[in-house]
Amino acid sequence: MAVFRNSGVLSPHYTPVRLIHREREMELLKKNLEKTIHNIHQTYPAVLQIQGGVGAGKTTLSLKAGRWLEDEGRRNGLPIRHIYVNLRMFSGGRVPIYRYIVRMVSEDIYSPSLSAGELLNNLIRYLGKTGTYALMIFDEVDHHVRQSMDNSLIYDFTRLPELAGGSTVNILGSIFISREGEFRKYLGRTELSSLGAHIIHLQPYNSRQVYDILYARAVEAFHEGAISDDILEFVA
Repeated sequence: MAVFRNSGVLSPHYTPVRLIHREREMELLKKNLEKTIHNIHQTYPAVLQIQGGVGAGKTTLSLKAGRWLEDEGRRNGLPIRHIYVNLRMFSGGRVPIYRYIVRMVSEDIYSPSLSAGELLNNLIRYLGKTGTYALMIFDEVDHHVRQSMDNSLIYDFTRLPELAGGSTVNILGSIFISREGEFRKYLGRTELSSLGAHIIHLQPYNSRQVYDILYARAVEAFHEGAISDDILEFVA
């Protein structure tokens, strides 16, 4: 008899349909993001922070929020895409990060000779010209700020209307993901002010919650009877 119904469900990269025990946090994200599309031409970007330890579900929560916003955009006739950037992939300042973002959006606005400011301006202009909207998700912010000692990315993506001359931009918001929020102690008053204090804290799962998560995953991954509750309880 086959053991697995779908072994891919056990991958750490698998995104479950429902995030068990993160429903409240997802609703908070949705509440803040949906405001940006109700009055699209007069809305300024949302700035959100998600903070929690390893395994707390920060990245998965953010990615699901991005996909939800894309779905909401389709229902409202708005082309929206979320752009996920793991800042641990990059060393140095903004240029390699902005090159990556721009190339994710369109190769037509990329050039290796452009500065960080020029790349960002190209991105903003391209989104406006094509009528496309974006949600930025920046993961591992603690690592980026600590290793680069460069706060410019946070400044840029929390003050986008100012960089665009006071007008609205087609970047609907930025989500900054960190483990301990340590990066904030490296920021100046300007960056702290524009970053704001809207932080969604993800508390560690307790053993009962871990069991619920494992059970739901096991139902998807294994045929009935292939794994017992005793095993799931033991792992939890």
